[in-house]
Amino acid sequence: YEQQDPNEFSKLFFDKLHQNFQQQGQKEGRVQCDLADLLPLLFEGVIRYETTCLKCRTVSTRKEKFMDQNLPIAKPNEKNEKRQLNLIHMFSEKRDVDVQYCWNQSYLEETFDGDNQYFCSVCNSKQDAKRCPKFEKLPPVLNVQLSRYQFDIASLSKKKLTDKVLLSRELMVTSEEERNGSSEEKSYVLCAVMKHLGKSAYSGHYIAEAMDWVTGEWFEFNDEEVKWLQVGPSNSDSEVRIPGAKGKRGRVEGSQDAYNMYYVEEGFLAQSIRDFFQRRLQPKDRPSVLLDTTKARTDEYARLQQSCLDDIQIHQRLVRRRKLICEKVWPPNHWKTAQSAAQEKRVWIDGDFLRKFVSCDEPFDAELKSGAFLSKVISPDLSPRLARRGKFITDSTFRAILEIWKAEQRMCMCGPFEDIHPASVAFSSSLEEQKDYIRCLLTKLHRVRAILQLYDNLEPAKLHQDSVSRGDKVYVVAKTFVSSFHSTVESFMKKVKSA
Repeated sequence: YEQQDPNEFSKLFFDKLHQNFQQQGQKEGRVQCDLADLLPLLFEGVIRYETTCLKCRTVSTRKEKFMDQNLPIAKPNEKNEKRQLNLIHMFSEKRDVDVQYCWNQSYLEETFDGDNQYFCSVCNSKQDAKRCPKFEKLPPVLNVQLSRYQFDIASLSKKKLTDKVLLSRELMVTSEEERNGSSEEKSYVLCAVMKHLGKSAYSGHYIAEAMDWVTGEWFEFNDEEVKWLQVGPSNSDSEVRIPGAKGKRGRVEGSQDAYNMYYVEEGFLAQSIRDFFQRRLQPKDRPSVLLDTTKARTDEYARLQQSCLDDIQIHQRLVRRRKLICEKVWPPNHWKTAQSAAQEKRVWIDGDFLRKFVSCDEPFDAELKSGAFLSKVISPDLSPRLARRGKFITDSTFRAILEIWKAEQRMCMCGPFEDIHPASVAFSSSLEEQKDYIRCLLTKLHRVRAILQLYDNLEPAKLHQDSVSRGDKVYVVAKTFVSSFHSTVESFMKKVKSA
């Protein structure tokens, strides 16, 4: 196989598709087949070149059919830059050239003079002339390709141009009829972009960004990964922002990788959407398998869209929680109130919940929908075993956490909201509970001392000493038990030291 750059491959691919479609139409025994005429109906247009001799004013015309338009990457001319820029450019910061600018520069009037004079058949000699390209017929879909791949004479190899080009969301193109000279300006909408990632013309990775014609949503296709583009195609001149986002969007830079764009004529796009909904309203003529597939895709799209919206809402909740914690739980000057907080009543709260809540990594979706969740992590049963799993926080800190929790419930629009008062929760002022906790710790400490004493008595050096008196009780213990007991205690002591 011969290696081609993306532009060459696109042309060959379209030619092969057209040939196969025509062969399929001939096999079906029809002169005209929808499949055979599919590509010309969508992509074929006619461009007319009018060359005028500046001496005799004779105009010669040549027409050409096209399936794509290859645009050189134009660079702004400093001499006439002010004349080319519109008001938006004049009052905005400097930005990269866009596809509309490259299109306009590619179809400017061309002058033939000097060594490049035009041979006029009427004058029968070379004369100065001007050539003007005009679109006689515009297709429904414009296949626009940027000339990013050029042959470098110095290295005798192809190279990729990495000039930045903004992707125009709307492309304005003018067509002119030859008979009456009437012109019409049509608007084309950007619907797909192909990108070549990499600086070499001989290797790289290809991705695509495409728009759903019906919903207007944009998606990025990277092999098997599909990502929703919230603000539309990347590197475009659109100023769309995420709903609820604050601040202005920064300067949008052009793309160094986009090389193939597909623009759909606005009227054709609107008619396609109307046809789509008409087919949806008349589903009886369609096979059931198509109906099932369409429904499954619609449901999956709705699920993905809702999942994306949920992710955005969760992110906004966590950002708000982090901000409120910094403002209310630990304000900048909270150390100044530490002395007064030491005399304040304290509330016990579950330590695992507190860590997740303060770290702002857990959204607590299911818990927020439960009307009694927070009361479960504020237990009145302060047994020593339970107390170790939690933290005692001040009453003011607890009130701040409760306020943040209710604010998140309001953002989720779920209820009923919890109505917890500090009077109904457990405080650490009970003397009896503190005594129970101390007794439990003393009991465990006595057990640890007994184990250490037994460990010391079972030392091999002491076991061989003849220290048994007459009348003492003697117990026989297996050596395997002694070895196992020693290993267990030593392992436990190592863990304690490392902790």
